[in-house]
Amino acid sequence: MTKLEELISKIEGHSVYIQTHNYPDQDALAAAFGLKYLLEYNEIAADICYKGQVDKLNTVAMMETLDIETTYIDDEEQMNEESEIIIVDGQKGNSNVDDFIGNEIACIDHHKLQETDMYRFWDIRSDVGACSSIIASYYIENNIDMPISVATALLYGIKMDTDNLSRGVSDLDIDMFYYLFKRASKEAI
Repeated sequence: MTKLEELISKIEGHSVYIQTHNYPDQDALAAAFGLKYLLEYNEIAADICYKGQVDKLNTVAMMETLDIETTYIDDEEQMNEESEIIIVDGQKGNSNVDDFIGNEIACIDHHKLQETDMYRFWDIRSDVGACSSIIASYYIENNIDMPISVATALLYGIKMDTDNLSRGVSDLDIDMFYYLFKRASKEAI
């Protein structure tokens, strides 16, 4: 069973929220965007959400250029206790990840491993430079074609979080960068 198949088997409903950290950067949004497409490919509706703000102009430009839709959660009425949440590029308990009313069922991250008992599924690889690399690997492992916009977002997420492959880079980051580079829009980057 691949990581994506394992994740899908842990989702009980037909829709989920994909939560980024409170001030989503390029990697967080790219990972969420890539995961959203994978879930929808598997007939699970997904909304990208956060609480905070997008505070960098290049992140706003990325969202506009690639048509990445997000939901700002400012009112707990948007969710309920039954809502299933997948956290990307952060973990429950981090100061930059608000605790929404829903149930955090999964976590996909590239930061230091923390408490995982509350998740049904987790894929936390602290040796990887970008969460986008983990999500990109799900496409390859499952032989799923990705739209150009997703490839572009994931490539940009890796580029920004690893500072052009010069910081905290793993073999997976390099492999995924190479894979995505051939599929992404160079104009959009």
